[in-house]
Amino acid sequence: MSSEIGGLNEEEVNAAFESSLSGLQRCLQQGSSRVEFLGGSVSFFVQIDTAGKVDGAYLEKSTLGDRDTEKCMIDALRSR
Repeated sequence: MSSEIGGLNEEEVNAAFESSLSGLQRCLQQGSSRVEFLGGSVSFFVQIDTAGKVDGAYLEKSTLGDRDTEKCMIDALRSR
């Protein structure tokens, strides 16, 4: 039996996002080398499977304006 909505350990979630920071920053640095005024905000939706692995991830909202940077950021999250 399983549920579509469940609770995750907040400390583990924070640790997972913190471990993704270097990858997310790398994406922003690469993007800023292509787009002179890259900036904005992003909101991610990340779905976790029962084993604790990323099952799906996508941007809910973004104001970055650079699809390559957004895709890089999603890939960085999926790799964690």
